[in-house]
Amino acid sequence: DHGCSFKSDSVKEGIVATAGKTLRIISVDTAGMEGGEDESFNTNRVNLRYTPRQMTLLSTGAATTGDQRKVALAVVESDYNDYGQEEKDSMGFDATGEGKAKGKAKDDGDGMDMDEDSDDDEDENKNKKKSSEKDGDDNDDDEEEEEDDEDEKLARSTPIRGPVPPGPGYWGSCVRLLDPTQNCVTLDCVEMGRNEAALCCTSVRFHTRGGESLLAVGTVSDMTLQPMQQKSSHII
Repeated sequence: DHGCSFKSDSVKEGIVATAGKTLRIISVDTAGMEGGEDESFNTNRVNLRYTPRQMTLLSTGAATTGDQRKVALAVVESDYNDYGQEEKDSMGFDATGEGKAKGKAKDDGDGMDMDEDSDDDEDENKNKKKSSEKDGDDNDDDEEEEEDDEDEKLARSTPIRGPVPPGPGYWGSCVRLLDPTQNCVTLDCVEMGRNEAALCCTSVRFHTRGGESLLAVGTVSDMTLQPMQQKSSHII
């Protein structure tokens, strides 16, 4: 009837499920998931815009046609106390941080003029004294620069949280369609309206439309968690 993921000391990867009045715990052998021809499961990582709330399978095409139907995976995402993508774009917010990095690199260019000493003999003597010290420190400096570059790359790859709304009732939400047969590539991503959050979804069929599979999404507008209330709720 129902099932969800389950982990414990004795069961590393499993599923806990209910069937009538029976509770079952199913262990999953993950030895083949690292690679090979006998893989038990296929795993893919998908970067989402918000927190996933619910997902459902959606068949494309009518049931009465003889064509082979394709399956899409619908995911509803939403985050409380967050701006929508449209508002973030209007603020000039960049979640990747690439714009900031480019600006920093530009500022680190020829922004400083240095004066040269006219006494060449004195400079030459100083360079001779410091040459031996620099040779020993060059390798250490290179290693430190490489570590700094790796840390900077890691920081750029980490998504940025973004600006925090001034008050309660702000939501960022979207509905995403994925193709499970093509490494879960995103087919379409529809951003919800301002402060409208998609919380659940399901696949429905209507006989008047020839058994075509449609996606029904439950949304709320201007919902706050404390106290739990919303201005309106919809099924779209």
